[in-house]
Amino acid sequence: MNRRYANVGSRIVVAAFLCAMPMTAGAAVTNIIPEVDLGDAAVAGQWKKNAGNDAVRCRDTDLALFRLPAAPEGEFNVRIEFKRLHGDGPIGVIVPWGESSFSYMIGGSIGEGTDGFALAGGGATGQNAVRGDKAGASLESNTDMKIVVKVRAESVEACVNGKRVAVHNAEDGDLAIAGGADVGEGALGLIAMKADVVFSQIRIKTVPVKAPAPVKTEDDKKDDKPAAPINLDRGTKWGGGFTTSLNQRGTGYMKITARRGNTFEAVVGSGCRLRYRIAFVIKGDKMVLIDAVDESKVGFRKMLGGDIGIDGDRLQLRLDYELNIGKRRNQSASAYFDLYRR
Repeated sequence: MNRRYANVGSRIVVAAFLCAMPMTAGAAVTNIIPEVDLGDAAVAGQWKKNAGNDAVRCRDTDLALFRLPAAPEGEFNVRIEFKRLHGDGPIGVIVPWGESSFSYMIGGSIGEGTDGFALAGGGATGQNAVRGDKAGASLESNTDMKIVVKVRAESVEACVNGKRVAVHNAEDGDLAIAGGADVGEGALGLIAMKADVVFSQIRIKTVPVKAPAPVKTEDDKKDDKPAAPINLDRGTKWGGGFTTSLNQRGTGYMKITARRGNTFEAVVGSGCRLRYRIAFVIKGDKMVLIDAVDESKVGFRKMLGGDIGIDGDRLQLRLDYELNIGKRRNQSASAYFDLYRR
């Protein structure tokens, strides 16, 4: 590390504040600077708020630290917007990650170990192939800058002015804070070295974690498969059982007599002289009854409707009708056919 930043721990200037801030999953929190009371919270150092109470400025010093509220649990983004007025030192953000914290800084020198993500063993990860140009070359005085650090369970990512410039994966090693600075366990913070800086925005956004997809059993996978389309044609026959709501029983049958596209006509009957002519349409894997006529004329006044369905070789049909005989005149009844393909 360059002598300029050597032993900066002995010349730390710190300003701190703590404030309660509700974290709503997925919602961007407004600028938190107006909530800061520097008169009560500043521990040391030259920090000053502007007249509008929405920006804070730190004066040029070897190392300036600014403590932010404790980071939210889980995954989140931290965004800072700032302008370096004077000086040529680096500026960045301190972020907790897992059991430790790290810093991401721009404006310094990768060789000095200040620029990029600081590694626990010393140095920085500025050589990460994702970075492109060195961030130090892109930070000029009196230029509006924005850093966004995205903290995820297995990685951290830094974006500068909307461009992703650094990525570090947990499997590549631990991170640390440049210069050995410390803002407290689990705290977020700002860090500046040899720079006069105005911070105009500090925002924190929590990121909802998607629940893992449920593990599907073989039966679940079978249920997910789309039902096979119904394939019928003229002459298709079924046979099986027949019952009515009046406790009549017997054998039943159905035969398709005509087809026009997806519209079918069929005769349905039983061994007790009941005979109906029905019409239905096929829509994908569904059968929809559209008409039913009584052809047996055995005490029936009119058809009222019904329902039809098929599952493989099994066909089930219900026909509703109104009686016109004796004491059952105007009484409703139903006929049920449970048939299998021949």
